[in-house]
Amino acid sequence: MLAERKSVTYQQRRKPALSNLCKRCCLFKLKPATGVRQACESRDRIVSLHHAVSVRLRMSRELSGTLCLRMNRAIGEDVMKTTVLITTALFLVGCGGDDAGAENAKDPEVFVENFDAKLSQFGQLLANKRYAALVENEGMYGSNAIKATYQGFEQGSHRVYAAANLPEAARQYQMSFAVKFCDNFDFVMGGKLHGLGPESPVTGGDPITAEGWSARLMFGPEGRLRTYVYHQDMKGKFGDSKVAQNFRFIPGIYHQVKMLVSLNTDVHLADGKVVVSVDGAEVIYHDKIRFRGKDTAASLIHKMLFITFHGGATPEWAPKSENGSYKAECAYFDNFVVSKVI
Repeated sequence: MLAERKSVTYQQRRKPALSNLCKRCCLFKLKPATGVRQACESRDRIVSLHHAVSVRLRMSRELSGTLCLRMNRAIGEDVMKTTVLITTALFLVGCGGDDAGAENAKDPEVFVENFDAKLSQFGQLLANKRYAALVENEGMYGSNAIKATYQGFEQGSHRVYAAANLPEAARQYQMSFAVKFCDNFDFVMGGKLHGLGPESPVTGGDPITAEGWSARLMFGPEGRLRTYVYHQDMKGKFGDSKVAQNFRFIPGIYHQVKMLVSLNTDVHLADGKVVVSVDGAEVIYHDKIRFRGKDTAASLIHKMLFITFHGGATPEWAPKSENGSYKAECAYFDNFVVSKVI
C-alpha cells in the first residue's frame, strides 16, 4: 500500500511538468522539432514506465546521455528512445534548465582569457610585454595570471598595453576581470585600468573624433576607483570621470571587476552609460554619455583594452621610495571576459 501511494504521488508530481513541456512546445510552435512533438505525445507513457525504471535510474532535472547509458538494458529500447526524446525536448525548449543555463543565455561570452590553457593572441601579446609576465600559482584559484610591473619613471610608471579584437562589433558589451594589487601597493595619485573601445579608440589627450571614444577605469589615491571616459561632449582635453563613493581596492586580495558599456543609440542623444560593479556590488553608475558622433560600424565596440600604469605623465604620479628614487609596484590580473548584453 505504501509503495502504491508513493507511485501515485510521483505521477501527480511529474504530470504537471510534462504538461508544461507540451504547452511550451505549442507556445513556441516548434513544428520542425519532431523530437519535441513525439516527446509531448509520449508524456503519459513516461509516467507509466517510471515505476519500472526508478530502481535503476534517478532522473535529474537535466536529462543527459550519461544517464541514458546507465539504464539497464532489460528495460528495453522503448524506454531509451522515449527518454532521448524528452532530453531533446528539454534542450530545444529550455524546460527544466537551471539558473546557470538561463544566465549563459542572457550573457553569452564572446571573449575569454584566463591564462590557464593555450593563450589567445591577446594573451601571447601580453605575456611578451617588457613589464608583464605569465606567472603560475598567482591566479584567483592558484592558477596562472598576468603579473604587471609598474616601474616608476619621470612620466609615472611604464605602460603595459595590449588590445583584443572582439569577434563582432556591438553597441553594448560587458567586460570583467580580476585584479589583485600586490601587498602595500603604492597607488600614488592614481593610474589607468582596462576598458573597451571602438575600431580606433581615443586616449592620451588626443582630439576626439566622430567615431572615436574610449571607456576605461582608473585606480586612484588610497585605492579609489573611478571611470575614465572619452566622449563627444568632454569638458576638457582628457576623459571625464565618476568616482565610486563606497569602494577602495585592498592590496593583497583579488577583486572581481565588471564594467558594462552601452553606447548612445542616436548620435544626437546622450543616452550612453558605464555601469561598474566590484565583487557583485554596483559602485558606479555613469550615464548621460554621448560616446559617438557618427553611427557607423567603426564607432561600435570593437576592442577590449588592457592598459595599466601610474599616470598622468609627470613625475608626481610615479611610485618612489623614501629617498626619492623611482621604485616598482606590481599587480596580478586574471579571468578576462567580454560578454554580450541582451
